[in-house]
Amino acid sequence: MSCMYCEEGISTDLIRIGNVKKHTLYLHRDQTYPGRCILAAWQHKKKVTDLSREEYLELCGEVYTAAEILNRLFTPDKINFVILGDCSEHLHVHIVPKYVGKKNWGKLFEMNEGSPVCLKEEEYEAMRLNITDELEREGAVQ
Repeated sequence: MSCMYCEEGISTDLIRIGNVKKHTLYLHRDQTYPGRCILAAWQHKKKVTDLSREEYLELCGEVYTAAEILNRLFTPDKINFVILGDCSEHLHVHIVPKYVGKKNWGKLFEMNEGSPVCLKEEEYEAMRLNITDELEREGAVQ
């Protein structure tokens, strides 16, 4: 079975931003929630408990770093963090900025939006570069 996180280019929904130290940060093409990203574990692990405690804390630290950056760039009212895994064999964390009065405020975000907000390629690239610049400022890019 192919893994969209292990095999580059297998998913059309994700734009690789880069590594936050070890783990890989992706910008999701559906920007219904501006700034929506995914942080994928650097190694193919199925669930949180497949990580050692040290690896789990490292992943959480990198989620925090990514969230700080998204908070600065997109100024959301809240950021939701979701680890599901029912349909993916690779551990990853959805980092979803939420905004008061906008889509699904006060509810779970919809992972597969019926009418996704898609941007122009140059808009994705600008977002990717802004996030990368912030990661570099943090000294978090590897």
